[in-house]
Amino acid sequence: MKRKLFIICTINFILMIFLAGCMKADSTRMNTTEKEEAEEREEAKDLKGTDSFTSHGLKFVVNYGFDGFVKFGQYFRIQGTITNQGEERDGIFQVVIPGEEKDNGVYQQKIHLKSHDSGNVEFVIPMDGVNDQFQYSFIEEDKTIVEKMATVKLLQDSQDIFFGVLTNNQEKFRYLEDGDKKLYYLSKDNFPDDSLVLESFDGIIIDDYNADEFSESQYTALLQWVKEGGSLILDKNSSGYFGDSLGKSSQNRYFTKYNLEFGNIIVLNEELDSLEQQEYTRAELWKEIVRNLGESKSLNRENKYGGSYYNYRIKDILSIPESREIPKAGGYGIVLGIYVFLIGPLLYLVLKKKDKRHLPWILVPVIGVVFTFVIYALGNTTRITKPFGRYLTYATVGEDGFTSEHTYFSFTSPYNREYKVTFDDGYNVGIVSNQYGYMTMIILIIQN
Repeated sequence: MKRKLFIICTINFILMIFLAGCMKADSTRMNTTEKEEAEEREEAKDLKGTDSFTSHGLKFVVNYGFDGFVKFGQYFRIQGTITNQGEERDGIFQVVIPGEEKDNGVYQQKIHLKSHDSGNVEFVIPMDGVNDQFQYSFIEEDKTIVEKMATVKLLQDSQDIFFGVLTNNQEKFRYLEDGDKKLYYLSKDNFPDDSLVLESFDGIIIDDYNADEFSESQYTALLQWVKEGGSLILDKNSSGYFGDSLGKSSQNRYFTKYNLEFGNIIVLNEELDSLEQQEYTRAELWKEIVRNLGESKSLNRENKYGGSYYNYRIKDILSIPESREIPKAGGYGIVLGIYVFLIGPLLYLVLKKKDKRHLPWILVPVIGVVFTFVIYALGNTTRITKPFGRYLTYATVGEDGFTSEHTYFSFTSPYNREYKVTFDDGYNVGIVSNQYGYMTMIILIIQN
């Protein structure tokens, strides 16, 4: 008895030591994980959105986002300059946005590099992956010679407000750089000439800056961005640059708001300098500006993009094949009835009468195989056997009554084969999703 008790106590003691060790290991692992996350957050603050390196006789300079800032679900720009330090060569620059379960968005451009010369690539694509990273690579003769993972400072529409600022006095805006507001200082040199690149901005502020320096393409991109839902915030001396674009207006104690299709132009009633020392008034001003952001940006802040119900409905609509042939339940019912009758009472009675009761072990599987082919043949007229495309166009009406159309395409393949679809260079094409159910489906948003 004592021996059994001793053995039980020994086993319990060993288990307690083992469990204590596991708990300590888990605790250490948790502390290590928390430490790593803290280090990653600190590293993220230092990200500048630029990579520069040399590999395989090529010098790469890759820029992405605005100082690395990218807003989830919005378009962002990737620019690459590749300098060839050797003989003439051709290659492909590829960008991959990681998705769930290898549901990746892949974009690529061919580039020809002369000897000791440079070439440029540029992508304007949506950031709709599963994390704050994307991958870019350089492929030569079907061999990947460079592959890099880039990390961005990812902003969320539901939490972060991102302003672009055009000013000759950056100190005036330092007070705005608090927890939920991020600033990026723009200039003529870094201002894009594509409105999609500006999508990450909730608002663009012009204060004490000569907008006449803009090129025609930059000015057009800015106005197009406003029309698509952006908010342009002007000091009262800058409104003259955009006088021809001002539409219906409404006014409050801080500014006058002019609607421009889906966005607006906000002209301040006072100079920002006069509000620098009035902390309460200053806070109220920016609270009111955020509340009056352009229509599309306001919808984005309510999670219009990024896997919302809105996007799921589009996927559902585009995933339904347009087929005039609908399977008829009557035919399948008759076949099923014959099958059940044949392997049930008919087979039993016939074999019993002929005293062949051992044959069902062979006949039932054979009949099952035969009727499998019958069912397969019956569904031949309604089975999807080749790729098909669908599109959805919907109209949105803005505050000033302006109507805008958006078009989504889907291409679905029932087989795991490679297909190629080309578009006119005048269109921007972005991947919304490239997987659905048991078939491969690519959903694209196309903007002119």
